[in-house]
Amino acid sequence: MSLAINSGQTGFPNDPGTPLGVTAGIDYAIASNMIVGAAFSYGKTDQSFSLGGDFKQTDIAGSLYGAYVAGPYWGRAIGTYGGLTYDVNRIVPIGITQQSNTGNTSGHNVSFAAEIGYDFTLPLGGVLTAPAMPVKALAPAPGPLLTFGPVAGIVLQHIKVNGYTETDPFAAIGGFTALSFADQTRNSAVTELGYQASMSLGRWTPFTKLVWNHELASTDRSVTASLTTIVAPSYWMPAVVLGKDWGTATIGTTVTFAPGITGYGTLTSQIGQQNVVTYGGQLGLNVALR
Repeated sequence: MSLAINSGQTGFPNDPGTPLGVTAGIDYAIASNMIVGAAFSYGKTDQSFSLGGDFKQTDIAGSLYGAYVAGPYWGRAIGTYGGLTYDVNRIVPIGITQQSNTGNTSGHNVSFAAEIGYDFTLPLGGVLTAPAMPVKALAPAPGPLLTFGPVAGIVLQHIKVNGYTETDPFAAIGGFTALSFADQTRNSAVTELGYQASMSLGRWTPFTKLVWNHELASTDRSVTASLTTIVAPSYWMPAVVLGKDWGTATIGTTVTFAPGITGYGTLTSQIGQQNVVTYGGQLGLNVALR
């Protein structure tokens, strides 16, 4: 679950909302240091407009992923394809009336993410080492074990939303504020560079991660619209521009409930993102089938 709130600055829409999602997956160890898997996810959000009305987005997606560990080095990658649906109710105040303009459309999301890193391990009170075996394969240490190291990654994303035409459900009183919108496409390439650390404390393994993100893709994008009640040329306006640099902080923990059964919880927040405040959390359960 996460919460995204736009700042409401001049010229910037204020559309707070609380996205919710659930993911289920299964993976298989094809070697002692490599896994592959697949996952299915469902997400939904309801964002409200500052002038009234809202839009609902539903995302159903499938993913393939893999992870690899070679001594202190590790890497993981995931590819996702998802279908999007939207239901929009845009309210336009005209005098003492509230003009409702509704529409729906669909789209798709294609994304790929990869991350690599290097882990140092340090038994508290011991000597700094780089393990010869994957950290996950180490035998339980007699005391707390600190694992830390650099991390780098990239997220590539292509989103297309099909065009749609609004209608007025109360057409008898007007419909003159309805618009028709052209297709919209957004491409993104976000890099990350930072550091992460975790500590094994018996059943519990708390962890933290702090990275700096940078958007490589152009943010110069426009939205094209047309009036539906008269014949007139289409017009366009620049799309909302977000910041190209920001930080992301994550804290959380895993807990072993029983052999082969592990739970986890995380809290994540963006830091210094222009025009947007985003924070959220995640809960999960991992069950090993033997």
